[in-house]
Amino acid sequence: MLRTIFYLGGVQLANLLLPLIMLPFLSRKLGPTSLGQLVAVQSLFITLSMIVEYGFAFSGTRTLSTIRSDIDRSSRLVADVLGAKIILSVIYIFIAILIYFTAPVFNEHPSLYFLGVIFGIVQGINPLWFFQGVEKLKAYSLMDISGRLLGFVLTLLYIRQPGDNWKVLMFQSLGFFLSLSLSYGFMYRITRFVVPDFKGSLLALNDGKSMFIYKIIVSIYTTLNSTILRFFVPAAQVAYYSNADRIASAGKGAIGPITQVVFPRIAFLLPGDRKAAKDLFLRTLVLMAILCLFIAGFLYITSDWLVVKFLGKEFFGSVPAFKILCWSIPFVGISAAIGFTWLIPNSQDNIFNTIILIGAISNVLSLFYFIPHFGYIGMAWGVLLTEIIITLSLISYTFFIFEPNQYRLKENYD
Repeated sequence: MLRTIFYLGGVQLANLLLPLIMLPFLSRKLGPTSLGQLVAVQSLFITLSMIVEYGFAFSGTRTLSTIRSDIDRSSRLVADVLGAKIILSVIYIFIAILIYFTAPVFNEHPSLYFLGVIFGIVQGINPLWFFQGVEKLKAYSLMDISGRLLGFVLTLLYIRQPGDNWKVLMFQSLGFFLSLSLSYGFMYRITRFVVPDFKGSLLALNDGKSMFIYKIIVSIYTTLNSTILRFFVPAAQVAYYSNADRIASAGKGAIGPITQVVFPRIAFLLPGDRKAAKDLFLRTLVLMAILCLFIAGFLYITSDWLVVKFLGKEFFGSVPAFKILCWSIPFVGISAAIGFTWLIPNSQDNIFNTIILIGAISNVLSLFYFIPHFGYIGMAWGVLLTEIIITLSLISYTFFIFEPNQYRLKENYD
């Protein structure tokens, strides 16, 4: 398990370094206005890609981790998830077209927008859930890095002026397509190809719906923030907030490998050894809290230098928002440890969603105060307040209310 965390850590390091290298490059080549247009479209389609991803990163992984030794059942599950993603892709395209014709802020740049459609769909159909479930994340990590490097190199070679912002999405989409081709090929070496059927696809959709709701709720106060902000402030201010959020998100990314590895392991342990599963959860919680506090403190202390070094002096306006967002990292780490490594493996999806919904509602309500008074910096205060509310609620439920019942596998694949 430690080796898998190491490989995923390498991917996360690449995910951290590549955007940090890319941000100053794009900031200087595109400028605040063009960059603001790009990040608004990116954040929209990162959010919409969740329609295609659905909740399979949790529901698919949880189910597969308990049936992975059975090739027939695993292959059937893969077919059901693939069929579900095809259905969801149709819905995704319909929504994207509807937004284009009803939101003037997005139809000003058709090439940028429709490349965003492709960018979102190639992200949404990735099979990460499968590699988590069979605990073969080393292979996925290598394929993912290959695709990201391709997009990175093409961007550095061909982005030269503000009008090139559409090329960024094109190159990133090409990189994702490469990693998709490799990962699907690898997946079908482990399982058999089974033609998806409509009934099985609906079962997969039903199994993943609770975690899809979770992802949509979270997107309201994370990836969708830049899009929401674009309706209230100029594009340049969106770029200030987005850059601050991206650097802070890179810090949050350090927790990703830990939850990705521990989640399927705890789901695997729960049916036969609940004590070992709970011990692993508690160790993970302590590790995440310490690691995230260290990351937040380091980023806060070095915030002025980081922004100037990686973004340039013209983006010094990102510093105040970045300093606020730094302190959301420990709360994100603690809530991720509780939710992804204990509540979700214990099938407490509905309770987890309810708590996240409470946080999202508080975020939306707080924006009516924070944005008029503090602009894009107010968005950062809203995010921090939301993470605090979510974390305290999860701690209260997990340690003072929740009494786990006997673990049961989802009946669709019994």
